[in-house]
Amino acid sequence: MDLTRINEVVDSFNISSRTLRYYEEMGLLWSCHPDGKAQRYYDAATLERLKQIIILRKMQIPIKDMAAIFVKFQMGTTTKRRIRMKKSQVGYSPLPVPLWKIWMTLFCS
Repeated sequence: MDLTRINEVVDSFNISSRTLRYYEEMGLLWSCHPDGKAQRYYDAATLERLKQIIILRKMQIPIKDMAAIFVKFQMGTTTKRRIRMKKSQVGYSPLPVPLWKIWMTLFCS
């Protein structure tokens, strides 16, 4: 499993570490701390989710609506992941939601 450190994510996506932590607090993203390390690490599925969040933010979609979208399209969570996820992470989904599904939900319903 390839993991990316928080400072690499911040540099790659040109966002602040505080923004990443906020997205985690709101249940839109998840991080891990391998081997008890203090620094946050993100896997590929989380980085794909972050790309979607950034696109939705550019479309001026509120964070609370994003959480609802991701909950609606929640799919494929494994039992092991569910056990690890916090109760506050309502929008957790290890598989990214296709953007066309989000678009259809927002504008065609």
